[in-house]
Amino acid sequence: MNQHHRREQILTTAQRLFAEKGFADTTTRELNQTVGIADGLLYYYFPKGKQQLLETIVQSDLTTKIAALDCDCTTITTREALEQRLLALLEQVWALMTSPEGYQVFIITIRERSRLSQPAASRIEQALSGLSSRVAKACAASPLALDETTSTHLAQALQDLFQSTLYTALLVFDQTTLTAPIKQRLQERLHFLLSRC
Repeated sequence: MNQHHRREQILTTAQRLFAEKGFADTTTRELNQTVGIADGLLYYYFPKGKQQLLETIVQSDLTTKIAALDCDCTTITTREALEQRLLALLEQVWALMTSPEGYQVFIITIRERSRLSQPAASRIEQALSGLSSRVAKACAASPLALDETTSTHLAQALQDLFQSTLYTALLVFDQTTLTAPIKQRLQERLHFLLSRC
């Protein structure tokens, strides 16, 4: 197995174990045995050991995927179309956050927050805030002529609505599926927000 594949195997295994058992309850020896590598080889790939693994997992490509989501609203000409576009965007973020990898990264980030450096701990929040900023700019650039202040407030309210819904579903109810009732509540609240713009 080449070095890149071995490194990815270690990361994938650590991510699964950290999500299932927690950082503290996953030993380096257990990680080595699960991956099938000799004791000490982990440090060849991750010189700072488990801590480096944790930081690398949290800085995964989940945040890159969120940053790459399309927020273009330049062809939107009605509030109904904007509502549908924003709801579709929320569905895309939900899908990323509840995919097996995304869910594991989310759970690890929340559970191990106190062990992370501040930049690593706020990685998901930064990704969602960046998305909020892009949504505000997209709404301001749409033909609906929402002013910059309104667009910013709308995007922030949308982020707050989505985060509270997503975090409640994942952390309180262990619900990873965007059910029809959850989607309906999101759409009703989104409709309410847009009707005030």
